[in-house]
Amino acid sequence: MTIWVPLISALLGAIIGSVSAYLGNLLLETQKRKYETYTKLNGKKRILGQIYFSLITERVICLRIEVFKEKCGKASDPTVSYELKRHAELADKFQFELNECYSDILELLSSIELVFKRSDLLYQKINTIIKLNEAVNDDQEKMMNFFREDFSKTISAIRPIIDIKPMQDGITIKTTYNTKELVSTMNPVFQKSMKYVGDYINTHIQWPFDDLLIDLKNEIKGKDNEALQAWRVQISP
Repeated sequence: MTIWVPLISALLGAIIGSVSAYLGNLLLETQKRKYETYTKLNGKKRILGQIYFSLITERVICLRIEVFKEKCGKASDPTVSYELKRHAELADKFQFELNECYSDILELLSSIELVFKRSDLLYQKINTIIKLNEAVNDDQEKMMNFFREDFSKTISAIRPIIDIKPMQDGITIKTTYNTKELVSTMNPVFQKSMKYVGDYINTHIQWPFDDLLIDLKNEIKGKDNEALQAWRVQISP
């Protein structure tokens, strides 16, 4: 009987050691996946904000050109139509990049539900980001209407150059505008619009991500990390 005691103890020790190693490695792998998911989401948050800013900027530029054309009519610079087309194509390009980035983000949000501890608050914050794109699209249209009104109001204060020419059967009146004056007058409004867009991105797009990322970071540094450090100390020689 006394012979079996050391053998049984050794066997139990080996089993406990194997289980401990398995659980420790599992915990380590889970922590690695959490950190990778957190890092990727943080990176996508920055990219998403940049794409949104570029997209809305191009849309505002197109809006400014449209208002410019409406005011100038046929007297506008012939390059205006080309510029409108160019910026509209850039807006389409950024919209495509936005769709791809948002698709990647939705995939990362699914990973969060798999590797992080589930809670009603976590689901709530994830759902806020899932619905973010739709909410921003609605806000974009409101922004464009507001910016159009602001551009139109500003440009309507500019007086046209009136050219009156006598003709045999009367007179012709030609109305033109000083292109440089129109552009310089609209620039301050454009800069104000860009500041509004930047503030909007920080408060409506970046903030929901930051709110979720804080919780994820706290969990990464929480009890599981403490248990992992304790396991590493236990197995260290």
